[in-house]
Amino acid sequence: MKTNKFTTILLLAAALQGCHSESEPPQQTTRSVEEVISVVEATEGKAQSSLTLSGQIKPNESKMAHVVSPFGGKTQNVQAEIGDEVKKGSVLAVVHSTDAADHLREIQEAEAEKQLAQRDLTMQEHLFEDGLTSEREVAEARTRLHIAKSNLERLQSVANINGYTGQASTRLTSPIDGIVLKKSIYSNMFISAGEEAFVIADLNTVWAVADVYESDIYRVGEGAEVEVEVIAWPGETYRGTIDKIYGALDAKSKTMKVRVVLDNPSLRLRPGMFANIRILPKADTPTLPAVPSSAVVFENGKNFLVVSEEGKFRLQEVEVALSSDAMAYIQSGLNIGQRVVNRNALLIYNELKP
Repeated sequence: MKTNKFTTILLLAAALQGCHSESEPPQQTTRSVEEVISVVEATEGKAQSSLTLSGQIKPNESKMAHVVSPFGGKTQNVQAEIGDEVKKGSVLAVVHSTDAADHLREIQEAEAEKQLAQRDLTMQEHLFEDGLTSEREVAEARTRLHIAKSNLERLQSVANINGYTGQASTRLTSPIDGIVLKKSIYSNMFISAGEEAFVIADLNTVWAVADVYESDIYRVGEGAEVEVEVIAWPGETYRGTIDKIYGALDAKSKTMKVRVVLDNPSLRLRPGMFANIRILPKADTPTLPAVPSSAVVFENGKNFLVVSEEGKFRLQEVEVALSSDAMAYIQSGLNIGQRVVNRNALLIYNELKP
């Protein structure tokens, strides 16, 4: 008959604990049952392996504005620096420009043309009333005035868009409320027409962009909820969703980028911060009995647990749905709340197996 070594160990421990002389204080001569094994209850858990990605906070590109100079000229009164918070319409810099001067001259000429056309129409209307001109000549004068007004309005609209002032200069203003992320100009330098001077970003929402290895791509999906932590603010967690999985795989790193949208009303998340992005279990992920991975004994292609019931132990073959370094999720063979041996499960398995 096979000796149950584990049972022998437990009986010996109990016997030795009770054997001591009256003059000697009780002494622990063997380990207690709790020191030999531990028994835990199967809890419920989501059968989805945790996946943590390393990424970086980036501005929401759909909420960025690139401020460019419409014409070339010399920069002055540069008032914004990187990191400054600016409001819509704030003057960032002034560019003195010969092109702006030419445009202002065109406006003056258009204003004079409109006044001449207005006087001509007035005169033609008076002559028509006296019968000294035809209705056709009045209509032609009215058309010339309309054309002159339209040309002036067009030139004034261009001046407003480009920020021209009366001193032959253009003001570079912020088109949105936001933070200055990039500055390419300084006072008393020349800037070319169309050259970018500032980049402004609205950081009330930001992106967390991470790389996913090719072997893990199947574990992420658009719409998945995530938790994001940044090194700068330990202990703070930001929740968001994956709104885009980029379609191109990097040929060198064999990774694919994913993008998470995060609300950032406090503006504590700034572009460039490193972020840890943890993919949360899906809402429809099934709930299964979960036990420490150390409780599972694998042998001959099968998984076993040592189940404890009313102080007795028995082996139970189980099907493991998912296992990580910490937890194993049981697909079948175990119910939530059942007790299983955690520490030294293999020792008891070896004594109980046929």
